[in-house]
Amino acid sequence: MELSRPIRLNQDTNLLKLVAIITMMIDHMGKMLFPQYPIFRIIGRIAFPLFSYCMAVGCTYTHDFKRYVGRVALLFLISQPLYVLALGGGWFKFNILLALVAGMLVVGSLHRGKIGLAAVALAASFIFQDYLDYGFRGILLMLLFYALYDKPALSFLAVGGFMFLWGMQYGGYSIGGLRFSTQMFALMALPLIYIPTHSGLKLNKYVFYAFYPAHLLVIYILCQIF
Repeated sequence: MELSRPIRLNQDTNLLKLVAIITMMIDHMGKMLFPQYPIFRIIGRIAFPLFSYCMAVGCTYTHDFKRYVGRVALLFLISQPLYVLALGGGWFKFNILLALVAGMLVVGSLHRGKIGLAAVALAASFIFQDYLDYGFRGILLMLLFYALYDKPALSFLAVGGFMFLWGMQYGGYSIGGLRFSTQMFALMALPLIYIPTHSGLKLNKYVFYAFYPAHLLVIYILCQIF
């Protein structure tokens, strides 16, 4: 039996996904082609919270959860060789899609009342967090989005606080004596999630699926040229 709660955050997910893939591409291009300009990596921090939120919402909307997870898992496998070629880091540095699949298994299982399966997925995510892009914190972020998407004020405080503490984990930047990492700039994604928009944007879901491996291929080619 599926659990049902009204989503009271921004449901303009096509727009959010579009912003997410564009900022992700900027991040990856900055890493490989313009490492001397940190603004690219700063902008790129917007992507993961948007992906996390959209996937959490998608797990509640989909009529075929197994197929939904299967598509993303297949895309992970297809994209991994391109990820290694384009961004380096070796075969055991997995692309972001594996983290999203792990989060989807936790959230989707909870949404369908399968507590045991959700607990197993959560435990596995913790044990193998070193293999996940954004680690276990990324899974917890998706879980927070899901748990509180019908409580906007509480969700904003909980998610914002969690992301702030995450950004404080490492140094690198300093304002008024407050030291924080690039991850702090992920907070820039929150207005898009908590302020409703009505763009009316309609894009085929396969556009988003195709974009991930395609942008990695483009970056790889550009790196070979330049």
